[in-house]
Amino acid sequence: MSHNFLQHWKNSFLFFLCAVIILICMADLFDYLLWRGDIDFVQSPFNKIDALLLAQISYSKVDGLLSDSFNHAKTLSQLSKDIKSAPDYKERLNVGVLINNRVTELLDKCSKTNRFKDVKICGYRNIFNQESAEQFSGFCFLYGKKWEQKAVVLKGTDDTLVGWHEDFDLSWKEEIPSQRDSLKYFADVCHHFKRGKITLIGHSKGGNLAVNTAVKCGEKLQRRIADVYNFDGPGFSEAFFDSDEFMRVETKIHSYFPSFSLVGVVFSHQKNFTIVQSSASAAWQHDMLTWNILGIDFETAKDFTKESKAFCRNLNAWLKELSVEQKRNFVDAMFSMADATGASSLTQLKNDSKIAVSGKILSVVTSMDKETRSEVFKIISLLTGVIRTDIFNSFGAILSVKK
Repeated sequence: MSHNFLQHWKNSFLFFLCAVIILICMADLFDYLLWRGDIDFVQSPFNKIDALLLAQISYSKVDGLLSDSFNHAKTLSQLSKDIKSAPDYKERLNVGVLINNRVTELLDKCSKTNRFKDVKICGYRNIFNQESAEQFSGFCFLYGKKWEQKAVVLKGTDDTLVGWHEDFDLSWKEEIPSQRDSLKYFADVCHHFKRGKITLIGHSKGGNLAVNTAVKCGEKLQRRIADVYNFDGPGFSEAFFDSDEFMRVETKIHSYFPSFSLVGVVFSHQKNFTIVQSSASAAWQHDMLTWNILGIDFETAKDFTKESKAFCRNLNAWLKELSVEQKRNFVDAMFSMADATGASSLTQLKNDSKIAVSGKILSVVTSMDKETRSEVFKIISLLTGVIRTDIFNSFGAILSVKK
């Protein structure tokens, strides 16, 4: 009896000590799994950190391992095993230049916890079209008692140049292809699972897709939405937030941005959002694995950094200076240069010879007609002029302090 009591006391003390260490230190998603992994969704309901985690693991390379049917689900535990046993396992570990390479490791850790090992994924949809500059991936997660709870996760931009081309198209298109794809995907999920609330989740472009879907899916499907989690997703026009469609779901949308945000501050956003502290510096704060977690919440900041605000102010001012046609021509010209390199991803672009890449880009520039070339240089010059005095001075001040 006394031995059992001492063992119980010892385990309780160790758990308490571990919890204190995690709360004191800059905890991340791996720490969250250590602290929360043994507690199921019945004991502790789905929360914003769970949403962040699902958004992160959606960047795992799962092509060929998941069914596109909602009737054929696979647990995270089985998915992790399938990735490890895949003949191209090492290739699947390389998720891209700007995506944290620990994403597969995170999925593996999830698969070994009581909280996530039995979470199921079904209805995986992956659309990639170079001609239409379209990159979309959607996942339906099932969790909770008898898997009655559902979350739709819309993946952000991957490593492909096509995905990045579509991101830039947000600057001039009223609707990009992946926004249409996500609306259809959510409608398909609602049609298959006719009962219950559904949570929408997305990071980066995926955050934009989640918010756009919640607003534009129609009043009937809006009633099916439990919550919307937007993690550093780019915004919309001011008119978007004045619409009746937005007003109907405004209280369900939860947006989170790192203190140094470059992606999330583009365009306009809703008035209420949360700023999160990150262990990374500058643009690397876009990486969700650097976001500081406190228990089931974030470590928050009062405001964006002055550099982030300067970038937001100047980039949005620059975009307003340009006509729709100018923005379209600029984006097309930039990616025609990228296409000329023969690379299909940022990883390939990074690994290719800089001299060879520069030569191919120069070849495209010289082959442009005089008017187009002049317009491209004019736009680049305008951007440089807009940001020079503000952002360059801000970063100069930081460097002088570090010296």
